[in-house]
Amino acid sequence: MKRVFAVAVLAALAAMPLAAQDLPALKIAFNTWVGYGPLYIAQEKGFFRQNGIEVSMKILEDTASKGSALMAHRLDGIGTTADSQVISASQGIPGVICLAMDQSAGADGIVAVNTIASVKDLKGKAVAVQPGFVSHFFLLYLLDEVGLKPADITVQPFETGDAGAAFVAGRVDAAVTWEPWLSKARERKDGHVIVTSKEKPGLIVDVLAMRDDIIKNRAADVKKLIKAWYMGVDYLQKNPGEGTAIIAKAFGLKTDETADMLSGVSFFDAKGNIEYFGTSAAPGMIYKVVAKASDVWLKAGQMKQAVDTKPIVDGTLVNQLGPNP
Repeated sequence: MKRVFAVAVLAALAAMPLAAQDLPALKIAFNTWVGYGPLYIAQEKGFFRQNGIEVSMKILEDTASKGSALMAHRLDGIGTTADSQVISASQGIPGVICLAMDQSAGADGIVAVNTIASVKDLKGKAVAVQPGFVSHFFLLYLLDEVGLKPADITVQPFETGDAGAAFVAGRVDAAVTWEPWLSKARERKDGHVIVTSKEKPGLIVDVLAMRDDIIKNRAADVKKLIKAWYMGVDYLQKNPGEGTAIIAKAFGLKTDETADMLSGVSFFDAKGNIEYFGTSAAPGMIYKVVAKASDVWLKAGQMKQAVDTKPIVDGTLVNQLGPNP
């Protein structure tokens, strides 16, 4: 009788769907950036486990490495920027943006000499910027806003931090950079900040992009990951000291340095995601951002062909979770 009962139990278990712990961990990667910090808070405080999901995280600084790992199924998802995901899509790299994580809120901007008073004044000028990087997208977006084309400026290729350093040293007249170089721009007698990401919210946004098949086959697990992210964001907001320390340790940074970086970042919670993604009936800002990214990247020669941006973004999961998951 006991044997029959045991066989029946085993048969019932076999018929049940695999539990989250029976599935492999979701493997994600991102570069060293405090904007991804709530993921480490979720790991440290047990929020992944609490939601019944295992997540494996690694640091990959190189965009190409993340793309090749996605294509080879060594990764299930990546942290990237919304505009960068458009370039990846044009290269056939699978990825669907399913979560907005953080946005630059003053940490990025354009500095210039005083004779260049506005973005419009950049016409005919050389600008230090990192080609194909989010700072380049920020510049192209702003140029487009005032009716200028990529060809209206000359790109001086610098990595983003180096662009700011070159400006402060007087080697260039305009640069797209980030902190601490925005603040240091004022050290140059004839230097000032034209515009920062604080005045242009929603443009420089870090997102979670998961492989298409993962979204399709493991949607429940991705929602658990998203919920754990929300919990990490909430914990950081309520416990800034401890949260900042966790992030600093994870990225090998000093706590005060991490706090300075976080001051220029704002995080997307559940309500923020619903607003940013919108609905199929009323699409949110992210659709405008990726559409504009496709347009300006193509014009700037960073993409060989236009892409359909609609499949790149899917707000289904954040909307299913709702504003109070």
